[in-house]
Amino acid sequence: MLDLAPKHGISEATIYNWKAKFGGMDVSEAKRLRALEEENAKLKKLLAEQMLDAAALRELLSKKCMTRPAHARVVSIRTMQSAQMYPASCK
Repeated sequence: MLDLAPKHGISEATIYNWKAKFGGMDVSEAKRLRALEEENAKLKKLLAEQMLDAAALRELLSKKCMTRPAHARVVSIRTMQSAQMYPASCK
């Protein structure tokens, strides 16, 4: 296998890394691993986007909370409490 690596433009180090990662696996297991890694990457991206959205909402709500009259703040705080995302400044 190492003699084919340069022919296909693959370094020996890459071959060793692949062997370490996929060494005892069948082709179907390697495909399944790759599919799981891709799914995991997508889920991580979705989580990061959701965390950014939540942080932006908290920021926005904390600014709105301080500019509203007291009675409106109580309604906002109750709404945010039900979503469990009210900022500390509104407590």
